[in-house]
Amino acid sequence: MRILWFPRLQADIDRFHRVTWRKMAEALQGEGHSVRVAVAGLQGEESRSIPLPLWAFRGGRLLSFWILGRIAFSRELSRFRPDVVILDPFSFWFAFPSLLFRKRPLYVLDHRTPLDHGSRKGRGGAKLLAHFLERLSGWVSRRFFDGITVITPYYKERVVRQGARPDRVGVWGSGVDTELFDPARAKGPKRPPWLEGKFVLMQHGELSYNRGLLEVVEALRKQRESRVALVLLGDGPARRELEDLAREPDLQGRLFLLDPISFEEVPSRLLWADLGVLLYPETEYWRCNHPLKLFEYLAMERPVLAGELFRPLDPRGGSLFFLGTASLASFLESPPLEELLRDRGLQGRRMVLEQWSWQAQGERLTEFLRSLSGRRKT
Repeated sequence: MRILWFPRLQADIDRFHRVTWRKMAEALQGEGHSVRVAVAGLQGEESRSIPLPLWAFRGGRLLSFWILGRIAFSRELSRFRPDVVILDPFSFWFAFPSLLFRKRPLYVLDHRTPLDHGSRKGRGGAKLLAHFLERLSGWVSRRFFDGITVITPYYKERVVRQGARPDRVGVWGSGVDTELFDPARAKGPKRPPWLEGKFVLMQHGELSYNRGLLEVVEALRKQRESRVALVLLGDGPARRELEDLAREPDLQGRLFLLDPISFEEVPSRLLWADLGVLLYPETEYWRCNHPLKLFEYLAMERPVLAGELFRPLDPRGGSLFFLGTASLASFLESPPLEELLRDRGLQGRRMVLEQWSWQAQGERLTEFLRSLSGRRKT
């Protein structure tokens, strides 16, 4: 299939999301498809990418995407002649008037994170616009599009409750680069001397207030096992407060913040951990998000202490640890033994290779698109 993808993707500020689309495009190409993805502000040529001009002034980014992106979309629709077009809540209206023609491609609306979510940052006008686009694109996709894709099964349930047919809603999440996140290939500094002899908990990614970080720090402060240390890798709005906490006497030598590093360096740092800790709160926001950080630990054969939110991913507890009714402080009094950590880490990598690699995500999306195509022909 020829797949034309027009997300609102910006080269300068959406670097992580560019990885998502690039890896998915590669996975789909591995399935035998030809893929073209639009990227605003892209400098130079990239394989499978459609560079769009970007007006980098206030209000200009979205305006340039809607004007110049729409022009580019019409051009690609004519030249590339896609079998499938994938749009998002910012570009859904590009589908008209082609969507109304009898001979046309399959149209799919792809949702990653809900735009109208209460956790979303922004000024009042931006939030109102996001709310409007979320509602309107949802209605249009249910009424006119061939299918919808979302990032988690819970998000699918939400879309179905809004009126979408279950068989027309597919699920694919961000995959893990299992070649980059491979303990046998990771290159970088070994665990530093200041962590020797410690049981190391680690969390990486954005240091924000909605990831349970401060609760983990408080539990670390309460427990008596001084051998336990918490290492945080990343940056974000909570970093300054966490740095202040790390200087407090009862947390010195137990709470460490590493400077942000490149994505390619992350795997070697994850090897410093004995246990990843992702005690995200059970909120609507996290239920509609894909826990990529969790799978990165598992790919590196590092088990994870996870919140109940993630129990459906590992119902038998083969690679994740859950607190259940216990407190975090009591869990840390007697950390898991090395042999158990090793066994669950090995099981975790097997699970990622089978279900959460980019290849697996590409196969999942391919199967869904083929099901839509088959229903349309019958």
